[in-house]
Amino acid sequence: GWDGRLGQVKEKFGTLRFYWSNNIPGLMGEIASDIVENAEIRSAYICQACGKPGETRGRGWLVTLCLEHWNEYQNRG
Repeated sequence: GWDGRLGQVKEKFGTLRFYWSNNIPGLMGEIASDIVENAEIRSAYICQACGKPGETRGRGWLVTLCLEHWNEYQNRG
């Protein structure tokens, strides 16, 4: 029953960004907004490479990685 519009799902500043039109009426719309907001917040604490606990790191270009993948990211090249 969702008649909304999905604009984009992307990574920005090391975390998830979800751009959408929430045309879901009432409580269900509020629940959907809460789910999206929760996912965006949690993405700052989940490694984007493996799903383990992580943190947003870096200067300039930010990524959210666990320590293991952060070390690999820094040593790439």
